[in-house]
Amino acid sequence: MRSAFTIITLLACLGGAHAQGVTIFGGQTDCATWTRDVGARGPASEWVFGFLSGYNAALAGSKNVLEPYSTETLTKGIDKFCAQFPNERIATGAVQLALEVKRRAGLR
Repeated sequence: MRSAFTIITLLACLGGAHAQGVTIFGGQTDCATWTRDVGARGPASEWVFGFLSGYNAALAGSKNVLEPYSTETLTKGIDKFCAQFPNERIATGAVQLALEVKRRAGLR
């Protein structure tokens, strides 16, 4: 039951390109804070990795789209997003990163 809830929640979050209007617990850190407080990213980083892992699990039956990426590479992806969009939330960056990883894996 819990895994079904997780997948439904994840799919609802990924329905659009932006996470605006969707309550995503833990992903509400804004990009300006992410960029400014590098040493205090612990919980926010864990949230991003958990979100991406959940996204990867939702693609079960296909390939592991995260396999080619290190946590450092994924963190740099959020860094890049936040540099471009400092007023956005890391949740939006995580959605964009997940979609980019999926695209690079050749999945629709």
